[in-house]
Amino acid sequence: MFCDIMILMGRNRHSYNERAIGFWSKVDIKGPNDCWFWKGKTNISGYGIFGLDGKNIGAHRMAYILSYGYIDDKLFVLHSCDSRLCCNPAHLRQGTHIDNVHDALDKDRYYHGHRNETQLGHE
Repeated sequence: MFCDIMILMGRNRHSYNERAIGFWSKVDIKGPNDCWFWKGKTNISGYGIFGLDGKNIGAHRMAYILSYGYIDDKLFVLHSCDSRLCCNPAHLRQGTHIDNVHDALDKDRYYHGHRNETQLGHE
């Protein structure tokens, strides 16, 4: 099973074009290697969100679908640039939850929390 553009937008070509134009009009498109920042609404976690038929989809996910056609529903869309607002398809790739965790650890973005040494039996 996968999520693709025709499922998201219906089979009406006119609707597809209007929605794609509406989406990209909310992206600050720069050079091919630059981050393309989302200018629309964001969620509480700081990711861009795009309204589609009464539902919200991540702006980076929508950019990926518009550019590549589908997302496997078991996978995430990961940012190589680490910017939650980036919609540049060149910065996006599909990956598993484990890929996302390893990416965060490799880039020292993983929140480790604060350990209370007395709770661990150390004083």
